[in-house]
Amino acid sequence: MTGTHHFSIVQGATFARTITWKTRDSITDPERTVTDAVTNGTTTVTSATANFLTTDVQREVTGTNIPAGAYIVSRTNATTIVISVAATSSGTGGTLTLTSTRRVDVTGYSAAMQVRKTTADADTLASITQASGITLGGQAGTAALSISAATTGAITPGRHTYDLKLTSGSSVVTYLLSGVFEVEAKVTS
Repeated sequence: MTGTHHFSIVQGATFARTITWKTRDSITDPERTVTDAVTNGTTTVTSATANFLTTDVQREVTGTNIPAGAYIVSRTNATTIVISVAATSSGTGGTLTLTSTRRVDVTGYSAAMQVRKTTADADTLASITQASGITLGGQAGTAALSISAATTGAITPGRHTYDLKLTSGSSVVTYLLSGVFEVEAKVTS
């Protein structure tokens, strides 16, 4: 298992969450910072000293004029990268930190999530796939999960269990999340 998370929802409400699959490795991807970053209010960032590598793609970045959650989408050359969201303004001599956190590209993956009363229970209380309730975000590493109000309305209030399985195009299975899926009874009618 990659991680655990507790989901809580009111019975009969639509369940909608977006999760991001990230990895962190400060040994093979040590954080590095430059102080000559140039932003121009677009997704292009340059630095004469960064020596950007193709392996920097998917790394999250922070710094002057860089919005929270930005990551490297592509490397143009050793001095230029394209990030996932436009810089908030133009500037020169700014800081740019390539963090050791990397988004996992889920392009070519399939996904499935099931909710059961217990892990040993054969009956499925809710089941979603890419065909019905899961949207994978490709290079962004996201999975948007949605379970209809009708489905959650049919689940008895209580603590249940779930897991989210992603399968790569080469059939490598990762159980990305698992944990408690709690359904609370409605109070207001």
